Amino acid sequence: MGILENVADPAAATGAHGALSASGGIKTAVVGGGVSFVGLISSQEFISVAGILVAVLGFLVNGYYRRKDTKTNEFYKALENQYKENQDRRAQEEHEIRMKELRGECEVPDVK
Repeated sequence: MGILENVADPAAATGAHGALSASGGIKTAVVGGGVSFVGLISSQEFISVAGILVAVLGFLVNGYYRRKDTKTNEFYKALENQYKENQDRRAQEEHEIRMKELRGECEVPDVK
């Protein structure tokens, strides 16, 4: 997992609230659509309009939290990639130092 070893699942830890809210947005949209349908059947314009507004609000909430979750996942992916690049660079530097030492090119004096 790299730099994020202390967090069990960082995307889940930070995105849990967003996932719950997005789930709530979907449910709100479905309920709003159902209320709108009932309003249309019973010829109640107010209920129909209210249902449509609730459905639209649910879709907007869902879209907001999905977008927020995507940005969070992108951030952690970029952070993990940066960590891996740093690890690779450090490993390469250590390899080069070892090779110089084996060739006798290392300029470190022996301390006895």
